[in-house]
Amino acid sequence: MFENLTNFSKLLRNASSMVPKIQKLKENLSNQRVEGRSDSGDVIVEMSGIGTILDIKIDPSLIATQDKSRIELTIATATNAAILKAKELHVHAVRDAVKDLGIPGIDSVIAQLAE
Repeated sequence: MFENLTNFSKLLRNASSMVPKIQKLKENLSNQRVEGRSDSGDVIVEMSGIGTILDIKIDPSLIATQDKSRIELTIATATNAAILKAKELHVHAVRDAVKDLGIPGIDSVIAQLAE
């Protein structure tokens, strides 16, 4: 019983030290860049590590097709690819930030962030 209290006390001490780590993590992620591309490569979406779209590049030949459905699908595909990469950055950053906390089951919780 006392061992659980000791572990809980340690967890609380570690949690309070997480605030600056979380702020630093968010800052680092916001400075990182990921790129998502459509399957055809006609659209490239640049996104920050926190999921803010920074730039979208569309090949003029795609626009020239004037195929609205194709253009929309291509943009969505590239955006989703960028989102997936940003989530992967997030998962790795969070895993690194909490690895020393010793929280049971934290890896499975973090893995759900990428879903």
